[in-house]
Amino acid sequence: GYGFQDNSVVSPATHAILWTLSGVNDSVITPTDIHPLDFDDSYAGATNGSYIVGYATDSSGFDHAILWQTPTLTVDLSQFLTGNFVSSQALGIDTQGDIVGAATDSLGNLHAILWSPTVAAVPEPASALLLTLPAVALLIRRRRRVC
Repeated sequence: GYGFQDNSVVSPATHAILWTLSGVNDSVITPTDIHPLDFDDSYAGATNGSYIVGYATDSSGFDHAILWQTPTLTVDLSQFLTGNFVSSQALGIDTQGDIVGAATDSLGNLHAILWSPTVAAVPEPASALLLTLPAVALLIRRRRRVC
């Protein structure tokens, strides 16, 4: 989830947080800031138990769909979008590693997006997933959202 406000910077920033349970009967809750570098704000919204997805906002105010493989290893899924998309958000991930989200094109149209890995189901070694993500671009299915 998210909710950490860093008021020490010029303007407050929201950071994605990983909450970890430990101790007897999960009595200890430890927050870990997983905010990716080079972004102003970040939001973690879903997990499949191995990976986390969400989005981060750049200094221009555009969202980038983000996959957290570890608290410090992230992938900007926006790089795998084809066409003229200017903003994207990852909203869910299933046990096979399929990631659903939304992206906005330069005309302001919202599209449903599916990022699909091309190898074995998640969980898999982080390095293997990193190697397969470039192939994800070939599998992206776009559907225009009907209002």
